[in-house]
Amino acid sequence: MITIGADPEVFLANKEGHPVSSIGKIGGTKHDPIPIENGICLQEDNVTVEYNIPPCKTLDEFIKYNSRALEIIAEKAVKLDLNVLIKAAVRMPAAELKDPRSWVFGCEPDFNVWDMEYNPKPEPHNYRAAGGHVHIGCDINNIQKVILTKLLDISLGAIFSIIDDDVKRKNMYGTAGSIRLKPYGIEYRTLSNVWLRDPALMKVVYETSRNAAIYVTEYSNKNKNLEVSLTKGMLVAINKRKVGHLIELLRNVTHTHRQWIPQSFKDLFLKVQLAYVSHNHINLDKLYESLKENASDEDLYTIDNKASPS
Repeated sequence: MITIGADPEVFLANKEGHPVSSIGKIGGTKHDPIPIENGICLQEDNVTVEYNIPPCKTLDEFIKYNSRALEIIAEKAVKLDLNVLIKAAVRMPAAELKDPRSWVFGCEPDFNVWDMEYNPKPEPHNYRAAGGHVHIGCDINNIQKVILTKLLDISLGAIFSIIDDDVKRKNMYGTAGSIRLKPYGIEYRTLSNVWLRDPALMKVVYETSRNAAIYVTEYSNKNKNLEVSLTKGMLVAINKRKVGHLIELLRNVTHTHRQWIPQSFKDLFLKVQLAYVSHNHINLDKLYESLKENASDEDLYTIDNKASPS
């Protein structure tokens, strides 16, 4: 059985939109999170608010738990005259970093499957990052966990690097290939929290993660060797948000890996291409507006006749 969970982080912000530390406002710690309801837990993680959801067996569960967790945090924020800020990285005001706990970076190092070594810990500074880590439960060995991570990189890692216009977080955390090996599977740590912005994006994360896990599991059951590769240039494209190069990569991936890439991912990629403006620019307002619409035959014609990125 395959399950999909998550432990995303979000920021708090005041009415002017300036980030505010969560310390002393939410409660809970990494080692002692606060149970809220139905397996949802909250905690303060450095200056962010982190929540955990239980492992999900269905898409409806995944969307329901993530949406409810965000509602709970928003309710608590309103009582503090604050808002929830879903952003990958922010520069914290010095006044919000006076508490010593804001300089405690408790995360154990994560592993990079492309370099096959542990990622270095970031140097302390005023920027803080918020992840959208995905936990995938499936019965596979460590070699297959590496392959699964690479499949997630060429799909979710690539497309969300386009959708997330932040370039600061990956200087701290979340480069392509970042995972923690878990007894139940993997914690995929490349994604930021941007997928929390819309249920359509939650759907893409759930279905792509689940399909990739099924694909790896089926390959292993057939005793077949599955190889996934990326050039150094494409790894740089994911880590540095080279939009044109990522669109080229995804055009290839959605074709060569079409047997497991879900329709929700293909639909999102179509909308990304429609919002593509130039070599390293995408109209994000247009993209988010399009999430509420279905793609049309006219859209497909537009993509087929659109010049390839250069």
